[in-house]
Amino acid sequence: RDYFELSTRETGFRPDLIVWPETAYSTSFYSYSSQIPQIFTDIIQKTGAEMLIGGYVQDPTKDVFEIIESVFNASVLMSGTKIKS
Repeated sequence: RDYFELSTRETGFRPDLIVWPETAYSTSFYSYSSQIPQIFTDIIQKTGAEMLIGGYVQDPTKDVFEIIESVFNASVLMSGTKIKS
């Protein structure tokens, strides 16, 4: 909630990129092809900025029960309604 409010606060400044630290979003993305969670869609639509966050991505080629081998630390760049990388 704090990061959302800081990201969308009206200050007169229009950022091109909003960066959140790794611990700000604790849910894993299921590969880079997953849909953007609603919180990020809302921020992107409201600000027009791209978002870069540190997070966790789950490899879709691994079984979900292979948690140690399937989840890895990554940076996630989101733009519009897509995860770019």
